[in-house]
Amino acid sequence: MTISVEREPSLVVTPGVVRVGDGYFCESLCCAVSVRELDYEQKMLDYGMASEPPRRGLFGALWPRSRAVLMPHSIPAAVVRSLLHNSMGMLLWWCASLALILVGLVSTVPSFIALGVALILFFSAVLIHEVGHVVAFRLRAGPWTTGVLVSRGVRCYMVRPAINRAHECLVILAGPCAPLSRITCSRAVPGGVSASFLVVARPGSRSRFLPGFTRGRRQ
Repeated sequence: MTISVEREPSLVVTPGVVRVGDGYFCESLCCAVSVRELDYEQKMLDYGMASEPPRRGLFGALWPRSRAVLMPHSIPAAVVRSLLHNSMGMLLWWCASLALILVGLVSTVPSFIALGVALILFFSAVLIHEVGHVVAFRLRAGPWTTGVLVSRGVRCYMVRPAINRAHECLVILAGPCAPLSRITCSRAVPGGVSASFLVVARPGSRSRFLPGFTRGRRQ
């Protein structure tokens, strides 16, 4: 299923998202977006209900775009999917970091090498941050609760339904704490600093076209 928009040929709808009335709805995430809203395409990207199509050309393939994928049911598969999905979204930044290191080695400028290494450590911390959320969510919410991984370059986050409040705290804290567990290999990167965030569907924000259902919120 695709959605026609002006700035791109289409948005690719995430599996599980269906057209209902004048909007799109994902029952497993309790997320709904009305097409009457002027920015409904952007909201669908924000909620992980759709992905941007690939851009043309080599540079277009490297350029970050909003991509959403369903989280696998098993923890090992979910971890691998999170790492690969988010790493591919950062491909342009990985290349830029390696280019800095290469330039530093060729020109014997230590500052370029240090900057490239610092960027790689930071991006690695972002990946580990997201893995922490994924593992905690699968452990506390179970293997069959739907989760969507969204990648937008260095911005990575997870969209999921709300769970038990105590488990919510564990899932939220698992992200910032995950890089701290790897502090021996990323000492220069503060564990709590990350460009990623979490999106949670919570009760209280009702759709204007689907009464009784909630809409995702950032946290």
